[in-house]
Amino acid sequence: MPSSRTSEPPAGGALTPLTPTQRDDIVDHAFNILETIGMAGTPAPFLDRLIEVGASQRDDGRLTMPRPMVEAALERSPSSVSLPGFVEDDGLTIGGGAVHIGTGGAAVQSLDATTGRYRDSTLQDLWVMMRVLDESPHVHYGLRPLVARDMESSLDLDINTAFAATAATSKPTGVSFATAEHVDPVVDLFDLALGGEGAFSRQPFSMAVVVHVVPPLRFASEGCDIIARAIDRGMIIQTCSAGQAGATSPASLAGALAQGLAEILAGIVLVDSIRPGHPCIHAFMPFVSDLRSGAMTGGSGEAAISSAAAAQLLRSLDIPHAVSAGITDSKVQDNQAGYEKGYTVALAAHAGADMVQL
Repeated sequence: MPSSRTSEPPAGGALTPLTPTQRDDIVDHAFNILETIGMAGTPAPFLDRLIEVGASQRDDGRLTMPRPMVEAALERSPSSVSLPGFVEDDGLTIGGGAVHIGTGGAAVQSLDATTGRYRDSTLQDLWVMMRVLDESPHVHYGLRPLVARDMESSLDLDINTAFAATAATSKPTGVSFATAEHVDPVVDLFDLALGGEGAFSRQPFSMAVVVHVVPPLRFASEGCDIIARAIDRGMIIQTCSAGQAGATSPASLAGALAQGLAEILAGIVLVDSIRPGHPCIHAFMPFVSDLRSGAMTGGSGEAAISSAAAAQLLRSLDIPHAVSAGITDSKVQDNQAGYEKGYTVALAAHAGADMVQL
């Protein structure tokens, strides 16, 4: 249950962009993709353990996963995740039909309200935005909306981002890591903030947000290493598949959804092979290309429908999840920006997405 500082998350699920037959066909295709095409680039530390639980390696190195193996991992994975806040009462329950709105995006520039011009974003910008989040009752959690470009190294970036988010809000947050070696110092910081060694594992208020795949259908080696270390330190995981229809996934929206769902299922199998039943949320972000230019079109109607359909697919499998919405193709704060942000978030929420971010 949310605290008095956040609104009651609304219930969703009334919008179903896919018919039951379309939904089931895409789900079947996703399982078939893993069984017949499989995943490339499986990191060596995970290869043997995945083969032990039923995967097979083809002559070309791709790792195929039979449907019963994937379904068994899905059965062991939790259908809901308790996500505490830095103040524990500000936590959320992800999964079960409630819609939670959050931030994200990791933009590298800020639109300066004083000058009207874009500039490199800073740690101070990040802290200010997370403070705004903290005071916004209809924003339930926060991933970093900005990258602090004034940090000198990737370790400085990861530690200071975690510190700024923790100092700014008591709501649940999510952090990213440049390498697996950065997990320990960040979790040590969280332990210190909560009062002592091991405190964070009992109150894991910040998720590890990790891109576990490089579409199409390739494990991200560094991401897999980060997941393993973050699990070892007690972090809740948010995996991420972010293919782009017409570029790194099929141009057809149905094909892009099938590939993305296969990548999400591969993430579930990966986490299950490390620690069965570990709390994990899966971010399915089926981005769309403007086929005239090749650029991503996050504010398009196709993008809105794709995210709503992604939520429908993940709900049908009882997978705690996040989808993307709130992106705009406008470069300024105008009517187009507001309209695109409004309808993309609205469609994702009406489709019943557990978490809506970006």
